[in-house]
Amino acid sequence: AYYGRVIGSKKTEWETPIYIDIAGKTTAIFIHIVIIIVFCFFHVFSKMNKLLFSNNKYHLIILFFIFGFALTIILTSKIVCFGQGESHVDRLLVRFVMILIVTPSSVILEWISLKLMIQYMHWVVGLALSLIKMKDSQLAENQLKDLFLSESKVTEIRGHLSYLTMPIREKLEFITGHEVELVPTGSVFERYGKPLTHPALDTNLRTDFDVMFAIEKSMLPVEYIMKDDEFLHIFALSNSCSMLDKLTEYHPESKSIKLCACKARSFMKNIVKDAQLEQPSSNDLRTLSRNIFSFLFNLPRFGRWNQQITESTGPSANFKERFGGPMTGEEWKISLDCDFLLSIELGVWPDAAAPWAARTRCWPSRQIVREVLATGCQAVPKADPSGDQFSWRLSFSRGELLLSQHVPHNARLAYVALKVYYKDNLKSICPSIRSYHLKTIFYHFLEKHQWGKYENSSIDSLVRELLKYLQLHLKLRSCPHFFIPSLNLFSFKANPHADRIHKEMDLCSKHIQESMRDTNILVNLFSRKSWNIILIKHLGNQNPII
Repeated sequence: AYYGRVIGSKKTEWETPIYIDIAGKTTAIFIHIVIIIVFCFFHVFSKMNKLLFSNNKYHLIILFFIFGFALTIILTSKIVCFGQGESHVDRLLVRFVMILIVTPSSVILEWISLKLMIQYMHWVVGLALSLIKMKDSQLAENQLKDLFLSESKVTEIRGHLSYLTMPIREKLEFITGHEVELVPTGSVFERYGKPLTHPALDTNLRTDFDVMFAIEKSMLPVEYIMKDDEFLHIFALSNSCSMLDKLTEYHPESKSIKLCACKARSFMKNIVKDAQLEQPSSNDLRTLSRNIFSFLFNLPRFGRWNQQITESTGPSANFKERFGGPMTGEEWKISLDCDFLLSIELGVWPDAAAPWAARTRCWPSRQIVREVLATGCQAVPKADPSGDQFSWRLSFSRGELLLSQHVPHNARLAYVALKVYYKDNLKSICPSIRSYHLKTIFYHFLEKHQWGKYENSSIDSLVRELLKYLQLHLKLRSCPHFFIPSLNLFSFKANPHADRIHKEMDLCSKHIQESMRDTNILVNLFSRKSWNIILIKHLGNQNPII
C-alpha cells in the first residue's frame, strides 16, 4: 500500500490489493452491524443476559460454554494461517467466509466484555460507597416505601389512564351500543408496584397497567351456567345486540349459541388496534429531531425509534409502546405496557365463593367483607385447562382492589419485600409460581393472624413470618383461592410437567430455608446495583452540595 502511494499516478501491481483491502474492511464493518441487528431481533443478548444473572448453575455453564466456543474461534482465526488463494476472487471468498464465521463470536465477546466491565464498575462504586455509608435496615425499609405509589399518585394515574383509553372505550360503546365502565386493576392500582413509566431500581416491582372494560350483564340478552367452581358458559338468548354477533358461535353439542372466549379476545385485540390507529400521530417530528444527529453523522447506534405493538396475551389484549435503536445491546425498552380485558359484570356473588363470607377471620372487618360482597364478580374470556374455548372464568378484580385499600402499612411493606425476594430468587427457580400466588398467600396470612401484635414489629421480622408461611404452603402443595376455597392454585395435575414443578417448589422451599439463616434479610433483598443507587440518593439528600 505504501509503495502504491509513493509511485503516485503511475499504475502499479499494488492498486488491486488496496481495493480488495478496502472492500474487506467495509464488508467486515457491514456484517458486524448486520450481526448485531440480527442478534437484537432474535433477542440473543436478552437471553444471554438472563443466563448471566440467573441463579441456576446450569445456565452459567451454558454461558461459559458459549464464551469458550467464541473465544476458541477468535484465537483460531488469529493463530492459524489460512491459505489466501492465488486469484483475487479466491481471496475475497476466503475473507468473506472468515468474516461470517468470526464476526458472531466477536460480537458475543464484545457483549460479555461490556457486561464484565459494567459489573466491575458497580463493584468499585459499591465498595467506595460502603466506606462512606454502610447499608442498614432503615435505608432498606425507606426504599421499600418507594417501590409502590402513594394514594394520591394512584388517583392521578387513574385519571391519566382514563384519558389514554378514551378512544378504546368510545369505540367499544359505539360497537356494542352499551355503556362501558373502565375498571383499573392489578398491582399498580393495588399499590404493590410501580408502572413502567416510573424510574426504578435494578431490583424493582415495575409492572404493566391492567385495565378491565366492564359491561353489565343486565344490558345483554345472555344467561350463564357454571361449568365448575371457577369456569362458566354464557348463552346468548337473542341476536339483538351487535356485540353478541361478533362474540357468539353455535355449539353443536349443546345445540345452543354461546359466547366464544377466543372470539372475545380477538374482538378486544381488534378494538385496541383500531383505536390505536385513530390516535394522532405526533411522534414523526419528535422522532426526526431525535435522530437527525445520528443521520447526519452516520451513527445509527445513537438512533431512537418508537414502536407500537398490539397482541393477544392470555385473556387480554396487550398494547406495548417501546423505544430503541437498531444497534442497542439489549431489548428495546418498554415505555408503556397495558393489558386490556373485556369483562361481563355478573352482578352476583357466586355460590362457590359463599363460604368466604361466613368464615372466621382476623382481617378484613365485617364492614369491608360486606363491601366486597357488593362488588360481585366478573366473567373474563379465559379458556379452562381442557382448552374449552366457550368457557369464561370468574374474576374478583373489584373485590381484590377493595381489599388492597385496607392492608395495614407495615403489612404492605412486608409483602412488597416478599415480592422483591420472589423476583430476585424464586422466579428463576420455579417460573410456575406467580405473583398472584404470593398475593393469595399474603391475604390468607392477614386473615389468620391477629394484626394487633404485629403493629410494632420490625419489617425484617414480618418478612421472616411471611417467608415461613410461604414455605409451609410450598411444602403442603396448598394455595387455596382466597375467595373460592375449593380451588387449589398449587394443583398442577392437568399440567404435563407437574413432577418437574413439584421439584422446583421443593428447591424454592430449600432456598427460603437458607435465606432465613441470614441475620439481616431485609438488607440483602436489594442487589449491589440497587444499593449503589440507594446510597447515592441518600448521600445526595444529606449533602445537597455534593
